Amino acid sequence: MLKKLRKTLSKEIKNRYEQMESRYLGLENRIYTTIEDRLTLLESKFDDLSELIKDEVRFRKERNEDKLEDIDQEEEVSSFSETVEDVKEMIDETIKDTKEKVKEAKEVVNDKVEVAKQIVVSKLKKGKKAKNKAEKKVKEATKKAKVVAKEIESNDLTVIKGLGVKMAEKLKAEGITSFQQLAEMTEKEANALDEKIKSFAARFKRYEWNKQAREQ
Repeated sequence: MLKKLRKTLSKEIKNRYEQMESRYLGLENRIYTTIEDRLTLLESKFDDLSELIKDEVRFRKERNEDKLEDIDQEEEVSSFSETVEDVKEMIDETIKDTKEKVKEAKEVVNDKVEVAKQIVVSKLKKGKKAKNKAEKKVKEATKKAKVVAKEIESNDLTVIKGLGVKMAEKLKAEGITSFQQLAEMTEKEANALDEKIKSFAARFKRYEWNKQAREQ
């Protein structure tokens, strides 16, 4: 029974350790995956926006080609180029700011993940200590049980003449399980025990159970 208890405790502690480790790894993967996905999505959207602006620029340029003869071509082209450059610069700045913010957010998340990691590691260490402590207690209990079992086996009171199995069971119920206890029992103690175990005192005296116990 003790062996089974020890096996059950070890299995339960091992399962808890594996569950905590799995939860931490899952949390870490979800956090990093989410950040990378969002950064990729932002970059993709900015690329799409850049393409749309380029298409719009080409479209307007083609549409206005026929009108260039009627206006000051040099001034219009210069103004148009400046507008395109301003838009491009604004987009580049926005992308740069967004990337910096994502980087800062990622650093904050990394710090929080590190704190969570330390907490998990601490709990895992405590779990390991609890496991070792439980195993130690089980070993001690097993050792004590073996000692008790050996003592009971080596103190079989039924080998004493006149003391049968039923009497041995009655004595055990009163806490008397060894030859030493029986050998040191006085007549007064035997009479007191007679009130709980019928005819004990008479048989104790007749068969000299204390003397027989000393000889064992």
